Amino acid sequence: MNKFPLKYYIVILLAIAILAGTFALAVNRGWLKQPQNAQTENLPSNSQQNKDSGQFSSEPSSLSVNNLDNAKLPANMPANLPWEKNAEILQNYEVTNPVTGQRQSTRVYVSKKTLAENLSVYKKYLESNGWAQTAPPMDTDNLKALSADKNGGHLDIIISYNTTTKQNTVNVSFTSK
Repeated sequence: MNKFPLKYYIVILLAIAILAGTFALAVNRGWLKQPQNAQTENLPSNSQQNKDSGQFSSEPSSLSVNNLDNAKLPANMPANLPWEKNAEILQNYEVTNPVTGQRQSTRVYVSKKTLAENLSVYKKYLESNGWAQTAPPMDTDNLKALSADKNGGHLDIIISYNTTTKQNTVNVSFTSK
């Protein structure tokens, strides 16, 4: 004999129908759509800092993201950074915060060099170009990182080994105001 009466099956089927209807409505209204791969996107921020008071607000702001052609170096990036020739570019973009005026330029590429070789290249670059390191270099087996300031700009270089793709990547981000 069945442990559950017919009314339980009807309630379960009704709940499934309601969930399916809610999902269909969400898809129809566009609530579940992913953003298109546009050149410029506005991304909401959960908080923004008031430039004058230094206080944070929960009012949303928009960050302007400009995805660049891989052949073009982000305009804000220091021009003499050492880039590996013929490297596969994974990301190349600029982000601007219209509230604070802060800009970030980022380029991520696959490197044929070892992590240690890349760390050495970028350490030499920082030292020979007057950058002041803001933290000791991070140097682990699968992750190397450098952080430095110069003339009001901040440079972060993250060199890592991706255990899934088996590739070394270099992520260079320059932030300025």
